[in-house]
Amino acid sequence: MHRRTLLSGKGTEVVADDPSKYTLEFIDDDQVLVRADCNRGKGTATIDGTSIDLQVALTRAACPPGSLSTEYTSTPEISTTQ
Repeated sequence: MHRRTLLSGKGTEVVADDPSKYTLEFIDDDQVLVRADCNRGKGTATIDGTSIDLQVALTRAACPPGSLSTEYTSTPEISTTQ
């Protein structure tokens, strides 16, 4: 499983206090599962060289204060750890 633990957007970097709440899991060649704090999603991933295009249907629950759900799901640049 790959975890998206470093978020980079608007020129800043944000690290999640609990990385297990923010995951991107590749479950098949082109299928992904997403956890973004209190939100969940499923979709497809298209990999082309060093680029990954994600198409994900995601719940939009209001997570508790301090959640990084919005930043996690809207950030175009990411770092991952295995």
